[in-house]
Amino acid sequence: QVPRRPIRLTLDGGITSRALFLKKVRLTICAATIKDDATTFKPQGVAKKATVFPTDMNMKEFLSKCKQKLKMKKPAFCFVLRGESSVITPKNPLPATSFKDKIQEVLESNQVLIISGSTGCGKSTQIPQFLLSHHPQASPANIFVTQPRRVAAISLAERVAHELSSPPPGRPNSVVGFNVRLNRKTSPSTQITYMTIGILLRMLTNTDPAASLSHVTHIVIDEVHERDLNSDITLALLKKVLLTNRAIRIVIMSATLHSALFTSYFSSPLYSTSSLDIPGRTFPVSIHWLPEIEKLTKSKSNFVPPSPPSSPTESSLSPVVQHKVDEALISSLIAHLAKKSNGAILVFLPGKNEINSLISTLQQNRDIPRCTLFLPLYSSLPQSQQAQVFKVPKDKATVKVVVSTNVAETSLTIPDVKYVIDTGIVKESRYKASSSMRELTTVWASQASQSQRSGRAGRTAPGECYRLYPESILPLIPAHTVPEIFRTPLDDTILQILLLEETMSSSPTEILPWFENLIEPPPRQLIVYAAGHLMEIGALTNVAKGTFRLSPLGFHLSHLPMDCQVGKILLTGCLLGCLDSSLTAAAILSASKSVYTGYARGSKEKAQQIIQAIIDGGYGGRSSPSFHCKCDVAAQIAIFNHYESQSFRSHRERVNWCRDHAMDPIALAEIDGLRGQFRDILTEANFCSSSHNENSADPIFLQCVLASGLYPNIGVLERPKQTNKRGGGRLLTRTKEKARPHFSSFQCKRVKEASHIGKDAYVVYHSKHRSVTQKGQGETFLNNVSFVSRFALLLFAGSPSDTKVDGNALVLNDFVKFKIGSGGENAAILCNELRSVCDEVLLERLMGEGDKEKFDRVFCTLRTLLEAE
Repeated sequence: QVPRRPIRLTLDGGITSRALFLKKVRLTICAATIKDDATTFKPQGVAKKATVFPTDMNMKEFLSKCKQKLKMKKPAFCFVLRGESSVITPKNPLPATSFKDKIQEVLESNQVLIISGSTGCGKSTQIPQFLLSHHPQASPANIFVTQPRRVAAISLAERVAHELSSPPPGRPNSVVGFNVRLNRKTSPSTQITYMTIGILLRMLTNTDPAASLSHVTHIVIDEVHERDLNSDITLALLKKVLLTNRAIRIVIMSATLHSALFTSYFSSPLYSTSSLDIPGRTFPVSIHWLPEIEKLTKSKSNFVPPSPPSSPTESSLSPVVQHKVDEALISSLIAHLAKKSNGAILVFLPGKNEINSLISTLQQNRDIPRCTLFLPLYSSLPQSQQAQVFKVPKDKATVKVVVSTNVAETSLTIPDVKYVIDTGIVKESRYKASSSMRELTTVWASQASQSQRSGRAGRTAPGECYRLYPESILPLIPAHTVPEIFRTPLDDTILQILLLEETMSSSPTEILPWFENLIEPPPRQLIVYAAGHLMEIGALTNVAKGTFRLSPLGFHLSHLPMDCQVGKILLTGCLLGCLDSSLTAAAILSASKSVYTGYARGSKEKAQQIIQAIIDGGYGGRSSPSFHCKCDVAAQIAIFNHYESQSFRSHRERVNWCRDHAMDPIALAEIDGLRGQFRDILTEANFCSSSHNENSADPIFLQCVLASGLYPNIGVLERPKQTNKRGGGRLLTRTKEKARPHFSSFQCKRVKEASHIGKDAYVVYHSKHRSVTQKGQGETFLNNVSFVSRFALLLFAGSPSDTKVDGNALVLNDFVKFKIGSGGENAAILCNELRSVCDEVLLERLMGEGDKEKFDRVFCTLRTLLEAE
């Protein structure tokens, strides 16, 4: 269904940019079945026979024939793609192409199809096109394709749009679009939408899953072998959708031969399931192990073999890596390969810091040819820079070296890669529920991941993979990636489950049975700790043992696309009249990176001076520079507001200004986008009136907002002992860890100084993590640390039931003890009563009820108390 009107047609090779005749000719496009030897075709609506131009025609021949036709008085051109669909057949057909008819046949008689497709088979790009071509033309298709990462969703959408000769995603008449966080490009004509798995999950949990997918014809869940949390929850919800929606088709795709688990999970007498294996390309990939590499480069590596597991728990996890990335060995190997290379080199490293460090080392290696091009690739890299890795250098003498994290392991395909250098390691986030501790640990990648990495070579010709470890360690490494649900907090997941169940039914929900329906249920302890934490912050009500209901706070938190603590900051900020500052605070804590780079004009000292001057300037209104210096969040708000106050004439000017002022332009743009997204959500919930913003410039209430939202993440300053004057400078957490502010915090120096001068005893923090080094050693760090007053904690942290009167003191959560002056026990009781009144008026305002005069009286008293302290 193509509108019959003059249009511009872009075919592979960018014809429109060079063929001016297209401006003079009326083009009629129609899809039709033609024979390979056909030269003419009479399309519907065209009186004369139109010349057929297949899309794979040679460019020179195409232009020549078009110019001949222009001599006619009424030329008619018909561009027809060979075959029955609008899929352009690549010059080198991908293995998935030969399974097109089989896939269509299976889906006619089955609702669920499990596909195991080896690396390079083309499943991520071709199968959505097969589904589109097979869908009846009487009604448009609506195909959702999920990816675990936004970079893959965007690049695949652009690639498929190109293969379909469709306008780029988001343009008018575009058939393909994408939807990722803060970036959605679709149009009314979009029939294939690539999206991150989190976007689909949010759609499923915000309403009845079956109703939310009533307009969807196909759902393709790609890369399920990665076993991220969102994928596992989405699969459980899709099983329920299948019971009521008989028309929808679900395709689950994995890059490893692990389909038995998914086939078994979707086996049901109520709907049919089938599976299919698609092999990869037949080009062989030679594997070279560490001993051979050491001989080749004439160097000795720093490899340390992994230790055998010491407990059953450890045996289920991948071993921790006990050596650093061997930059010298990689540099020598690249120097060797670059001299003989007729293809790109892809290096797998665990993280961004390692990537930047290695590229710096490679650039200084004189043995590597000067024409070598070094390109980083990781998820937070700007899209324009990510696009560079897919371009083949025009100069054949140029050697392209892509240094990447595991984002290049599966969906992203760099077509000209011939050599892969695999360190065999990856950064993995782990979570210890008992201490609410995250660990970002460098571990050995699973055997399946290692296989995926080697498969990146040899896409178009025989390739080689250099593994910087010996083959003998494979028995110590898990065969598949440990599911994320085993090693991540489940707080937000429980909120989403309860929201969904309460939307479907008004009865309370049993949490444990719901999790038992997952493909691999998480440990019971993780569920219990998550439910306990949500009750602690007031998001859940315990109806019976193991049965919960969302509280009014929990109901609103479940609608916010952020972790529950940041969501509580946003909601409390609205209730206290701090809308603007809370929006910025929530965006800062949700952003993927810090606004502060640490360097300005190449100088760390200059950066500190510039940023300190900005922080001292405050953020308007009741400026309180001293508080900004004591609060990481307030400091970053001041930085963001200073950036927002500038006027830039161009993107380049903005980037240069940010670099001169030690700011990250990408992080600032992300925060700006998140603020807009959060504001839209609050507007829908009626939280964006002028009364919600009357205290936004008041830092006194901002610390109350942070105390409320970040509880129970409290730290108490450790004082130096009399016998050890050099002690102190650490913070004691509720779970008894001794921690420091992270190096990126503005509070590192202040914590050390405050511990000696006896001030600023209490902090709240967003998260803590343990940085694990060699042999499991490490240190605990707190992120986004903010000093707060004792009354901010007593009146806003936790609930009245968490606070006990102990003589003339109040004890919060059996951890922090506050002495309440000389008023004795009565003062402590009155303070606790004031806390109860605060909770009451905040709850009334949250529910849209209550007396504004009463609210104003209570918070006038609060302001007086906080200002006096």
